[in-house]
Amino acid sequence: MTTKPIEKGCFFYIYFMFIITLKFSEKYLYLILLILFLLTSDFANSSNDEYYVKSLFVERFTRYIEWPTNSDVNNISKPFVIGVYGDSPITTQLEILANKTKIKNKTIRIKKYDEIGQISDCNILFICSGERKSISKIITQIGSNPILTVSDDANFVNYGIMINMFIEGSNVKFDINEGTMKKAGLKASYQLLKLAMRLIN
Repeated sequence: MTTKPIEKGCFFYIYFMFIITLKFSEKYLYLILLILFLLTSDFANSSNDEYYVKSLFVERFTRYIEWPTNSDVNNISKPFVIGVYGDSPITTQLEILANKTKIKNKTIRIKKYDEIGQISDCNILFICSGERKSISKIITQIGSNPILTVSDDANFVNYGIMINMFIEGSNVKFDINEGTMKKAGLKASYQLLKLAMRLIN
C-alpha cells in the first residue's frame, strides 16, 4: 500500500498555522513569517500551483490586517466574504480554501461579481489582472468602505489597489499601498509591511 505524499503547499500551510499559534516574540515571529512566505511561494511553477499559492497568500494577509470595529469582519454571525471581480483561476482555488478553513474564526463565502455595480458587502475584493481599465470605477464603487482590495497585477498598486501579488522568477511576491489602506480604515501589521517588496504611502 502506498501513501500519497503531502503536497508542499499543504505542509507549509499546516506548519504556518501551527507556528503562528505559539507565543513568539515579535523578532522571532517576523523571521518565521519571512521564511514561510518565501518557502511557500517558491513552487509556483504551474498555473494551478501559482493560483493555489496566491489563494493561500490571500488567507494569510487577513491574519495581519486589522479591520475597523464597525466592520462586518467583527460580526461573528456573518461569514467572511471574499469577492472576485473578473475571470481568474484563483476563484476555484479560493472556493477550495473556503471549504477547508476559516478566516477570523468565521466561515468563508466566495462571491463572484460580473458587474462593478454589484460590488458590495465583501471584506476582501480580489480584482483579476485583466481588469485594468475598470480599476478607477471599482475604487469609486468601493468608496471609503473597509474592503481590502487585492490583485495579481504588479502595476495595480499604483492605481490604489491595496495589495498586489506578482511573480518574480518562480516566486510570488507582493507590494502594499499603505496609503489607500489607511483611507479605508484598515491597518496592516508591522510584520506584513516588512515582507512587502514595495510600500506606497
